[in-house]
Amino acid sequence: MKLLPSQLVAEAAAGLGLHPPHPEPKFEPPKQKAHGDFATNVALQLASRAGVNPREVAEAILAALPPAEFVEKAEVAGPGFLNFWVTD
Repeated sequence: MKLLPSQLVAEAAAGLGLHPPHPEPKFEPPKQKAHGDFATNVALQLASRAGVNPREVAEAILAALPPAEFVEKAEVAGPGFLNFWVTD
């Protein structure tokens, strides 16, 4: 079964004891193409609820992401955004 990007992030967050916001986190194309194919601010939302540093939450989610063949690369950007590049 293929997971959607939002499911990957939700699974990683749940594994860290963080519960993703509802509705599901939004994934949108960043304003600059150099920042990936899509991005999410879910770490900022989760950190706000937990009262912790959003960049640390984003780094923890990134480290906990399950492998997905459609994700070429993922990285933390700025104060806690997660940027994703997908395969062709």
